[in-house]
Order: sequence, then C-alpha cells, then structure tokens
Amino acid sequence: MTPGFRPAKPFTRLVIVPYEEESRESFRGREDLARTQATAMPPGVGMRLPELAGATLIYASARSRPLDAAMVIAKENGIDMVVSDPRLDDIDFGAWTGLTSDEVAERWPALYCEWLTTPETVRFPDGESISGVISRLREAVLAYRRRNEGSTTVVVAGEMVTRLLVGDARQKPLASIHCDDHRAAVSVLDWSESGSPIFTTVPKQNE
Repeated sequence: MTPGFRPAKPFTRLVIVPYEEESRESFRGREDLARTQATAMPPGVGMRLPELAGATLIYASARSRPLDAAMVIAKENGIDMVVSDPRLDDIDFGAWTGLTSDEVAERWPALYCEWLTTPETVRFPDGESISGVISRLREAVLAYRRRNEGSTTVVVAGEMVTRLLVGDARQKPLASIHCDDHRAAVSVLDWSESGSPIFTTVPKQNE
C-alpha cells in the first residue's frame, strides 16, 4: 500500500479513456491535429458507460483534443466537472515528432530498437524520457486517489499515455505498451483496502 494512503471506502475507481488511437504511421505525440480532422474515438465518447456511474470529475490532458473528448464524455454521462492536468499530456517525442517508424529506424536504429524492447530506458532526442513520463503519471494517479478516495474518477488522455499508466499500475513490463491486445479500449482500475488494483477492460464496440 502506498505510504499515507488509507482508503475511506471499499474501493477507489479510476476509469481510463484514451481519446483516440495512437497513429501507426507516425510519432505524433504532442502534435495537435486540427479539431476538424476525423478522430478514431474509443467507446465512451458519445455514449453512456455503466463504469462511469457516480463519477463527478474528469481529469484530461491539457491539450485541445483530449479536452474536447472529455467534454463529450462529461455531457453524455452526466459528469459535472472537467479539469485539465498537464501531467496527462502526450509524450514529447522531440525530434521524432511527425516522423514515421521507418524514418526513425533509419536515423536512430539503436534507439528505435531500444524503444521497442526496453522503452523504460529511452530518452527521445530533444524530448522527454519514458522514466519522466512514468514519474508524472504516478504523481497524478496518487493525487487523484488521495483526493477522490472511495469514488469514481475518469482520466482522458492519449492512447500511449494511457497504456503507460495502466501498464505501470499493473506492474507489467513496459515493452507491453507495443502490444495491440487492448488497443483504444477503456480500462478500469479499482483499488480496494488491500491497496492492489483490480484491472478490467471494457471491450471495443466491434468486439
């Protein structure tokens, strides 16, 4: 159990919604696409989810598209408040931003291999490190749990960030973020008095 954290009720729920699928073609990261551009929204946007029952607060990345998605989720599920949090922002890929995987592999072959096999050791050229991303996500989740003990809170962020968040909470090897098992799925983490999260996934609509 995290020192200083004492659940006030049987569980604290965190519902994690990726606002869109990470591009397979390029490292988009913090590159904000035009709001008019079509986005592959996951389940939870434009529909009601029973997992959000009782939620009164959504935390979203401070960028325009996740905030837009969070507002839609809030409206459809009767959630009162949306709060932006830069700790949920997409990864800063630095010099990789906008490049395709092939372009990155050609220019940084060793680092690209490291990204695929041991992402926890990667620092992107002119960008941030994955360890730094994990640190800010852990800080955010701990703050949400302490502030919202015994209640349901929603997080809306980019898909790669949500994969890191879920993988870290489940203590999974970070290389698993490259797997497609739960691509753009909604994830639910329930913390009970034991302090260990129970993980479930809401299947995509086409599953």
